[in-house]
Amino acid sequence: IKMPGHHTFYDGSKIFEPLASKIGMGSDQLNLVYGQLVSLVAAIIFYKYMNVHQVTKTVRTTFPFIVGIYICYFCYGSAIKHPIFLILGNFLILKYCPGLFVHKASFIFSMGYLFYIHFYRFFILTSYSIDVTGTMMVLVQKCTTLGFSLHDGKCKKEDELNEIQKKEAIKEVPSVLDYLSYMFSYQTVLVGPLCFYTDYKKYIDGDHLKVDGSKQPCPKNAAIKKITASVFFMIIIVLFGKYSPEIIATPEYLKLSWFKWALWWFIVIFLQRIQYYYVWVFADAVANFSGFGFNGYDENGKEKWNLVSNVYPLKLEMAQTFKETLDCWNVATMFWLRRVAYDRVPKNMRTLTTYMLSAVWHGFFTGYYLTFATGALFTLAGRYSRRSLRWRFLKNPYLKFTYDIITFLSTKIALAYATLPFVTMHLNPGWFCYKRATFYDGCKIFLPLAKIFGFDANSINFILSLLMSYVLAKIFVKYLTILNASVNIRSLYTGGCGMLICYFMYGKGIIHPIVMSLSNYCIMAYFPRCMIVKLCLIIPLSHLLIIHLLKYFYINTYSLDITSVLMVMIQKCCLISFALTNEKHEKSNNKNVLKNISELPNILIYIAYMFNFQTLLTGPSFEFVDFKNFIEGNHYIERKEKKSNVDKIVKHKVIYGCIFLFVYLIFKEYSCENAVTPYFIQLPWYHWIIFCQLGITTLRSRYYFAWYMSDAICNISGFGFNGYDKNGEEKWDLCTNVNVKNVELSYSLKECIDNWNIGTCRWLRLTVYNRLPKSYRTLGTFILSAIWHGFHPGYYVTFTTAAIFTDASRIFRKYFRPYFILSSENKQMYDIFTFFVTRLAIIYGAIPFSLETFYKSIIFLKQFYFGGHLIAIVIIFVIPIIFEKPILIKSQNNERNTFSDRNIKIKQIITDKTQESIKDD
Repeated sequence: IKMPGHHTFYDGSKIFEPLASKIGMGSDQLNLVYGQLVSLVAAIIFYKYMNVHQVTKTVRTTFPFIVGIYICYFCYGSAIKHPIFLILGNFLILKYCPGLFVHKASFIFSMGYLFYIHFYRFFILTSYSIDVTGTMMVLVQKCTTLGFSLHDGKCKKEDELNEIQKKEAIKEVPSVLDYLSYMFSYQTVLVGPLCFYTDYKKYIDGDHLKVDGSKQPCPKNAAIKKITASVFFMIIIVLFGKYSPEIIATPEYLKLSWFKWALWWFIVIFLQRIQYYYVWVFADAVANFSGFGFNGYDENGKEKWNLVSNVYPLKLEMAQTFKETLDCWNVATMFWLRRVAYDRVPKNMRTLTTYMLSAVWHGFFTGYYLTFATGALFTLAGRYSRRSLRWRFLKNPYLKFTYDIITFLSTKIALAYATLPFVTMHLNPGWFCYKRATFYDGCKIFLPLAKIFGFDANSINFILSLLMSYVLAKIFVKYLTILNASVNIRSLYTGGCGMLICYFMYGKGIIHPIVMSLSNYCIMAYFPRCMIVKLCLIIPLSHLLIIHLLKYFYINTYSLDITSVLMVMIQKCCLISFALTNEKHEKSNNKNVLKNISELPNILIYIAYMFNFQTLLTGPSFEFVDFKNFIEGNHYIERKEKKSNVDKIVKHKVIYGCIFLFVYLIFKEYSCENAVTPYFIQLPWYHWIIFCQLGITTLRSRYYFAWYMSDAICNISGFGFNGYDKNGEEKWDLCTNVNVKNVELSYSLKECIDNWNIGTCRWLRLTVYNRLPKSYRTLGTFILSAIWHGFHPGYYVTFTTAAIFTDASRIFRKYFRPYFILSSENKQMYDIFTFFVTRLAIIYGAIPFSLETFYKSIIFLKQFYFGGHLIAIVIIFVIPIIFEKPILIKSQNNERNTFSDRNIKIKQIITDKTQESIKDD
């Protein structure tokens, strides 16, 4: 059933409808094929029987017009009135409008008419069909270029025109017959492409093949090749035409794995291109069969029959840049856009104006605008990235080959990504597919392997990412030393590998670290230095909080997701921005002062710092100056007299990391979640404590594995050197994030915290602790740490408990430790006591962190009757009131301080006096 007004666009012949229904094609498509076959026969007749020596110019001019009118009427029926009205109206403008304004009047009228047709079509048609708008779009190109050519010929001097404008300029309006023949020429009237009037006039006059001292060019070989290619494309369409782009948004295809779904996306877009290949290559073949299309000779003396070629399929499919792709696609339209827009607007408006005109020329369907907005973005991004990166790869043929492969694949992905909304016309399903591609959560190809080991996909991806980082570090240290690779290559490798690993792990989530890092760079580049410190903390932290908030509502269980990368990256954002401000803080030793940088680093080394593959997934963070020295090769100078011990250190770290992984695999069933299950709660209290200790140790083993492996990967790549110890041995602990011995055997909670997540502790000290008033330091540090971790209530229970315990342990140590340090036996008893108390405090404070929820945390703390909090509060508020503060006494040699209360001091004085009396006697 026709919709009202449908005949406005398509009212063609119905003679092929029975055949169309049998072969599964639309009658509009068969009419197009018939029209092209008619034009092919007409072209052969014209070339064989109507050359310039056999018939008059009038016959050669009239024949294309008559055949073109017939084809249009067969395909569009009464809708042919629109091309006729457009052509006649434009002719009147050319004839009677002053030359100074003729180009503007022609452009406004032609585009206005097409604008009206597109606008009307937008409300009438719900799906794509071959209708009169295709012919109208080609005619608008012809009308406007003719108007500009007339304006250039009449009103401009030769020195004001470029070479192409000089060639196309005309000084008078064509005759009616010449004009109609040009507009309705059968070779290009249905699907294009645009041919310029001066070229068509030479063809009709027989001047297009005149080449001095050369034989007469023959189009036979070129035409046969093109017609053969178009037949091949038609076969593909017949066999696979049923796979339309809309299918990838259907439930059937959405059930596929992401990789298969993305592959289908690429396939359906490729099949859409095949349809255009067919019609444009066939039209080019028709033009060549008629003798039209000769464009001189190439550098090898071969004939070029590409004057009306509108697409180069092989070049397009093998293109390595988005611009190269566009240059091979709809070539005549690109020429038209350049003639009427790009070359005639201010330089800073060229790209935007060209894409806007292209979008309006295509129509009003929202999918077109989504495609052209994406295309403009990709074009600019490709241009800047090519300028910034390509020259860095040209010196080394292997690097250039790698660059070519990456750009080839990127171009194919970008092409499929950008053109989907265009071929579907509407905002959906293009927008839906964009969202699905954007919010993908990592590679699932190793999910079967994960199930074997009892992991989820993200966990197995994490282990594989560490293995990949290990290999990448080996490659880096062997082939990209500072002697055989530039700083830019080392930076590009480090950052590029990190981004690839990040995409492998988190897929769509990579957009968040990219946005965070680039926004932070813009802040440092464009904001006053007095604002940089605050903005580089607030804006990345706000970004992280939004991600944490979404994670809190949408993820019910712990998973390895993009937040871990963002948590490390926000530390780097703060460290580099604080170093740039050259701030120094009083009462801070050298260990707690940032190494300043004098100027904003270049973007390449900055991205490498943010995305370095060694520590991207797990941390720790480190200062930019240390990383810059590593990239520039200034971080380590090997001693000739003594061999480096880095291999031994790496070996130990890898072994320890593997041991902790095995511990986790063996005991992972004894998770902290078991501590609040009825079975474990009913156990005797000391049994329950043992299982809690086992659970918290298993939890820590997971972090030990990740941090040890990350540290080892840094050292393998040559990063992590931190000077020499007192024995002259190299220290490779710059990227060490945990000291397991000091954590597991710590005698105080502070000692445990100082050796756990060392990079984060230093970040908190540099960004908060050293910058707050003394009375607010501890509280402010724990608040930032809690927010930085996320919104789960269990985190806040843990950090509140840790803040209370830290103050309590400090007070307890201050008031009670002096009584035990004078005797080695008493000190040993004190150490044993504090060791076990610290173990209990860690269990009490850390398990709610793992439980995450407030309800489970309260159930767990109830098993202690909240005794930890009560005891800590008593120590903080009661002990200072009951007990007097011990007195600090300096020894005579001033080398160490000794604590004693008043009684110990008096006793010591009496003892000294007694000894003096004995000596006197």
